[in-house]
Amino acid sequence: MESTGRCGAVAARASGDLLLGIVAQRLIPRAEGSGRLPVFEIVKSNGRTRECVEKGEHEGKTLVLHPVDPLKNARRKRPPRGGAHAVPPEKPVSFDPPKHTAHRALLNGLFTPKRLKENEEFMWHLADRLIDEFIADGRCEFASAYGQPFPLLVIADLLGVPEEHHAMFRKLLAGNRPAVDPEWAQHDADGTVNMNPLSYLDKWFTAYITDRRASPKEDILTEMATQSFPDGSRPEVVDLVRIATFLFIAGHETTARLLSSSLCVLAEDPDLQDTLRRNRERIPNFVEEMLRLESPIKSDFRLTRVATTLGGVDLPAGTTMMLLPGAANRDPAHFDCPAELRVGRSNARQNVAFARGVHSCPGGPLARIEGRVTIGRILDRMSHVQISEAHHGPAGARRFDHVPLYILRGLDALHLEFTAA
Repeated sequence: MESTGRCGAVAARASGDLLLGIVAQRLIPRAEGSGRLPVFEIVKSNGRTRECVEKGEHEGKTLVLHPVDPLKNARRKRPPRGGAHAVPPEKPVSFDPPKHTAHRALLNGLFTPKRLKENEEFMWHLADRLIDEFIADGRCEFASAYGQPFPLLVIADLLGVPEEHHAMFRKLLAGNRPAVDPEWAQHDADGTVNMNPLSYLDKWFTAYITDRRASPKEDILTEMATQSFPDGSRPEVVDLVRIATFLFIAGHETTARLLSSSLCVLAEDPDLQDTLRRNRERIPNFVEEMLRLESPIKSDFRLTRVATTLGGVDLPAGTTMMLLPGAANRDPAHFDCPAELRVGRSNARQNVAFARGVHSCPGGPLARIEGRVTIGRILDRMSHVQISEAHHGPAGARRFDHVPLYILRGLDALHLEFTAA
């Protein structure tokens, strides 16, 4: 990774540029013969817009590169409801008010201060359990050994999944895909093993919620199963199942990428490790800086239902918009020397990694706690954490594989070496 210690350095790491602004109509094709698109240079030299002239379906599409203040636009008047969203899609994240408001209320009921405190107690024990699995080796592939299972099992605890089922969830979502051997494996009509995790989650949570409605217990699943919408009406079982599966899919992958990115930065900087060990109160702000610099959500999408103007660019109704929170988080107009990691940055928490407005991520507080607990326990139990040169190459010439997605940003694998403290 490129060092971020120099103000004025390119505001993106060698793993791939982050885009500044909004992309209209289509995803941006990469420059001919290049693995990277020098977007920041384009912004400075071409102004707000640029016509993409690459061959193929992208030809003639408009690229809007004007930086838009996300806080200002979060307060913009929303267009009238209805139209293309009259028939709601499957997941709550795609709902519009008032349906989104009602379903969001169900989700918010899981993130009460009392529940988050109980969940944090579980996190500390879980962190130690996972570290125990590899600390004696002096090395690990962090993404699979810790980054993936930790947020998965945190969400399982938050939702009240029985602890005896945690191993089943881990094997499905944070390990190998289901094989014939597990008794819980599902088979398609042709006899092959079903490889879609969502079908398992739907089935399991439908069973949990149906059971708790029929036979209530003193547990979190019963609280979830017996929730009501703000108007007092009772949600269908499928509504609650969608909430649960959404939390697993959205909260698991994003936090896993955040944790791996954070350890990668720490492993490259022994002085930073020492600073955070001596000053534990700085760990929360380090997590904020990682959310800002390595925003796990690389892009999000919106559809203009009416004609509007954004960043001085006219957009007709029906335009597909690609929003880039990672770019806003490196806006030099808002963050001084945005490419530089500053543990003491006073406005680091003003990042938009969790978005703003009605669609802001309700799991933001949970992810922040997960980051704080993880960094704290890693520093407690390990010293001299460093990148494995055998897997990633020497300092200054590192090789990292990132997830090949335009939605998520993060490492596929992170091999670390360390000394048990």
